[in-house]
Amino acid sequence: GHNGAGAFPDAFEQQFKDYFKFGFVRNPYDRYVSAYRMCIREAGRGRSGGFTEALGWFNKRSTSSMMSGARKKAKRLASKYKKHTDENFREFFEKTIPYESDPNKISKARRAAAINHHWAPQIYFIPVDRVNFDFVGRFENFEEDFKFVLDKLGITHEGEIAKLNTTKSSKYTDYFDCIEQRGMQFFYHHYNDDFEHFNYKRSL
Repeated sequence: GHNGAGAFPDAFEQQFKDYFKFGFVRNPYDRYVSAYRMCIREAGRGRSGGFTEALGWFNKRSTSSMMSGARKKAKRLASKYKKHTDENFREFFEKTIPYESDPNKISKARRAAAINHHWAPQIYFIPVDRVNFDFVGRFENFEEDFKFVLDKLGITHEGEIAKLNTTKSSKYTDYFDCIEQRGMQFFYHHYNDDFEHFNYKRSL
């Protein structure tokens, strides 16, 4: 599964106290846009995943054995969400960012969408506020930081590290131009721990 160390910090700390503990983080804005683009890509391919179903971007019952109406609906949804538009990004944003600062007032469905591991706050997986990590690298400096980890572990690696699932797209900052200030305030609140503990700037 995708449970992070934050799910059991005390047990994690005790069990792995003699290990070299490391993790990698990514700029919250860049990571969020990457998750959005993944959903766009999967919907465009007509593939159903838990995240596309939760967003309503795919009909999970549309298999070859289903009636043609269901298949047509899936095809229509895939066609709508296979490319980026401001409308699609706003819809994704509104379904994945809790528009409420009080967790007790967040609906069960919205809470479930917000903690999907593709865009949940990284502090859940790398709880540096509760677990003593030896090193936290950055996606933005991945090759150099990962080689540092390999050196610490005594692993030899030559050449560049392969990059998979890369896409050419607009700057991540451009995506948020269509989000109103109120929505951005909730974004800051939702990812506050990531900004604070991993030293990323809140400003775009």
